[in-house]
Amino acid sequence: MSFKGDLRKSLIIWGNPSPNRDMTDLCSQLDNCRKLMDSFLEGKLPFQDYLDLMEAQNIDMDSYAETVSTNLRDFNLV
Repeated sequence: MSFKGDLRKSLIIWGNPSPNRDMTDLCSQLDNCRKLMDSFLEGKLPFQDYLDLMEAQNIDMDSYAETVSTNLRDFNLV
């Protein structure tokens, strides 16, 4: 896989939604996060703006940061 492909996999939102979660809302949230990630990876969105906008999508940023950190190490990107 390419560097950008590995980086994309490292930034993906992973998680298990609660059983009571509205799936329409979840799909919308994941779609918004994917669009933000694409904009960031294409250089259209500064890193801090990316993080701020991800947080606005109700992403647990502490958990997300830990996951991304682990993924980056697993793909030997850091």
